[in-house]
Parts: sequence; C-alpha cells; structure tokens
Amino acid sequence: MCNEGFDLIGDSHSVCTSTGGWNTTGQVCQPLDCGPLPILSNGTAHATNTTFGSVAIFTCDEGFNLTGHSFTVCGSNGFWNITDQTCYIIGKVKHISERSNNLVALYTWPCQ
Repeated sequence: MCNEGFDLIGDSHSVCTSTGGWNTTGQVCQPLDCGPLPILSNGTAHATNTTFGSVAIFTCDEGFNLTGHSFTVCGSNGFWNITDQTCYIIGKVKHISERSNNLVALYTWPCQ
C-alpha cells in the first residue's frame, strides 16, 4: 500500500516463501501525475513538475491582470486543486452592449 498521493506500480501483495524471503515483484510507489497545467488565456502557468505536491505559478501577459489564485498545487487525488485563474485586460469599461446573444465591451486604456 502506498501513501496518499502515490500509486502502487506492481503487485499489491507479496508472499512469504518457504525459504523465509518475500517473493516481491519490484513494487514501487510513484507520485500521482496531475497532467498538463491548466490553460490560462493571455497568461502562462509555470511549474518544474506535474506530480503530487508540485506547485504551478500563474502570470499574465503584459496588459493583463490576474484574478483568482496565483498558484495551484497537484493534489493527492491527481488533479490540480485550484483552477479559477483568469487574466483580464487592464482598462476601464466604457460601454457594454449585447449583440447576437453575446456581450460586447468597449474598453479605454490610460496612456503610459
């Protein structure tokens, strides 16, 4: 049996042989892999690994601000634990209208 956040690779049991040893089959516990990092439009996720306990940091492209958490952790269930990150454009909403069931926003930006 493996600790939380790890998967058993190999046989789940061993038998004591008549010679007093175990007939192990090379069991090993490997950390769960959460897979690809969440996609962040207008930003990037950075991580050195995608296995249990790994941390990914989110940054937004120039001209965008981050909402939600700035990081996520690969959990013991094999999933990234926080995926609420979004990058929104910096500016002020000047006008919002509805066209073909879609909201359209017109933004203004301060000069820098």
